[in-house]
Amino acid sequence: MEEVDPGPSEALASIGANPIDRIAVVLIPGAMPSFINISLFSLEKAVRSSVVLGLVGAGGIGAELAVSMEMFRYDQAAMIVLMIFVLVFAVEQFSSSTRNRLLRQSK
Repeated sequence: MEEVDPGPSEALASIGANPIDRIAVVLIPGAMPSFINISLFSLEKAVRSSVVLGLVGAGGIGAELAVSMEMFRYDQAAMIVLMIFVLVFAVEQFSSSTRNRLLRQSK
């Protein structure tokens, strides 16, 4: 929220717009790229955390990886690691493209 330029909000306030209008017209659209970026980063962090938690026995994606490694199925373990990498990379690319698209629309 603090990344949003205060100029447009101040301009609306100077012509008599109420705070709800300023929030709906300036603040939310201006902060939307950051909201989306933070949400997708949280998803990426959750995927990574589920891998780590699964490796220590708490379940999640890492549980499949741990089982594959315990059973000496290294081909399967390599594929799981590759798919985790692809998933994290895809979320990162999606986040970047969505943020850039929203930034271009707001200019």
